[in-house]
Amino acid sequence: MRRQIPILFVSRVVLLFASSAIFAADTPHRNASGKWKLNLQKSDFGNTPAPKSGDLTVAETGDKLTWAYSGTTAEGKSEQLTFDGLINGKEFPVQGEAQPTTVAYTRDDGTTHAIWKSGNQSWQSIITMSPDGKTLTVKNVGNAGPSGENVTWTEVWEKQQ
Repeated sequence: MRRQIPILFVSRVVLLFASSAIFAADTPHRNASGKWKLNLQKSDFGNTPAPKSGDLTVAETGDKLTWAYSGTTAEGKSEQLTFDGLINGKEFPVQGEAQPTTVAYTRDDGTTHAIWKSGNQSWQSIITMSPDGKTLTVKNVGNAGPSGENVTWTEVWEKQQ
C-alpha cells in the first residue's frame, strides 16, 4: 500500500531541517538548530494533499543531526516522527512511520540533499536556507504520490523565535 502525502511531508520537513544546515566549502555553515514552523501559504504541495500543520525541532552539531516533527495530516491525524543520524550519505531510519522509512543526507555547495525510501516509494529533497537563516526551502520530487505516481512539491519553513 502506498503512503499518502503526510509521510512525504514529514520527510520533506526532516530533509528541510537537515539541509538547512547548509554547509559547503564556499558557503559559511548555517546551523539549523532550533524550532521551525511550516508556512502553508508559502508552500506549494501541487496535486498532493497539504498537511494542516507542521512543527520541527532540530539539533545539529557538525555532521550529527537529530530532529523531531509533529504535525497534522491532510486527513486530520496527528503525526510524530523523529530522526537521529549523520549527514554522511548513509541511510538512517525515521522513527514513527507505519512503514519503515530511511533517509540519507549529504551536503555540497551550500545545499543539503536527502534521499528518502519508504517501501516502493522514493523521493529526493533539495534543501536551502535563506541568507538571513530564517527560512528553509525544501524542493521534493519522486514517486511518492498516493498511487506511486511522480509528484513535485515545495515546502517553506520559518524559524521560530
